[in-house]
Order: sequence, then structure tokens, then C-alpha cells
Amino acid sequence: MLDLATAQLGLNHIQCIVRALHDLANTDGLHATEEAMIQGFYALCRDDAHAPISYDELVREPFDPTQAAEVFDAPASKAALLHSCLLLAYADGVCSAAERARIATLARALGVSDADLAVLEEQVRDHLIQQIAHIENVDALRDVARELGERS
Repeated sequence: MLDLATAQLGLNHIQCIVRALHDLANTDGLHATEEAMIQGFYALCRDDAHAPISYDELVREPFDPTQAAEVFDAPASKAALLHSCLLLAYADGVCSAAERARIATLARALGVSDADLAVLEEQVRDHLIQQIAHIENVDALRDVARELGERS
């Protein structure tokens, strides 16, 4: 089981996550909201780490899952990468088959089992449902929960 809570991420991890997210977002067509999320994430991390490279420069370098496996060598950091990818994949409400396949390829490159990836995906869905649990429109809440639970 992968434990996200103990992840310690350096600038190299953050930059690899950004490349992975950008690659994933391009799987089924980069949406403006996805790019804004990725850019916002990098901007916050870049400021904290005083990273000299811009977002545009960073995403020009292609993402390589094999290289990511070298950077993400601890179980917690692998969980952080996959968790980030899953959150982005669900940003539009549905993790598409193409996105799911891309994340599965990355998980295999990282040496993460299908079972552990399924647990991470369930954690992400639970997290997203908790974010809207305070909504009083129960019917709408059920619809969202059903959509998050459906597999593409």
C-alpha cells in the first residue's frame, strides 16, 4: 500500500509532476482549466523553491515515465505523483479511458501494482466527494457520486 502522507518532494519531483500532468492533460486534449490548474500548482511550488525555469520551458521537455521512475524512488513520492495525476484526470468529472490508460502506464513504470493504483483512485474519488459533501442538494450529490464511481 502506498502512503501519500509521508511524501517528501523536492524541486525535481515537482517539475516531474508538472510534466506528467501536462502529458496527461494532452491525452484527450488540453483544456484551459486543466492547464490553469497545472500552471497554478507550478507557480506556487516554483515560488517556494525559487525555481529558475518557467512553466513553458518546463513543459517543452517531454515527459518520460522511465525517467519519472528514477526520480520517484520512494513509495510515498510515487503515491504523490499518481494522486496528482488522478486528481487532474477527474478535474472535469470523469477520468476518461485514455487518461486511465496513461495513468496505468505510468504506474507500471513506477512499479506500482494495479491493486495499489485502484486504492489510490478510490481515495481520490472519496476526497472529491468529501469536497462537495456539504451541498444540500442530495439528488445532485448522488449524480456526482455516481459519475465519479463509474469507470470509463
